[in-house]
Amino acid sequence: AKIRQAQQEADFDRRNYLLAEAEALVVHHYAVVPLYMTSVRRLVSPQLVGWYENPRDMHQTRYLRWK
Repeated sequence: AKIRQAQQEADFDRRNYLLAEAEALVVHHYAVVPLYMTSVRRLVSPQLVGWYENPRDMHQTRYLRWK
C-alpha cells in the first residue's frame, strides 16, 4: 500500500518518505537474505578524473578525462 501511495505522489520528498516507510516495514516484518555479493578490483590511474565507484559498476566514458 505504501508503494502504491508513493507511485501516485507527485511531491519528491513525500514520495521518498513513503518509500522509506515501505522499506522499513519490509525489513521489520520479513527475512531478507542476500544471495550473493560481487567484488571487483580495478586498477585505475590517479591521473584519470571522473572515475567513481558505484553500485551498478557502470562507468560512462563521457565523464572521464585525464589530468
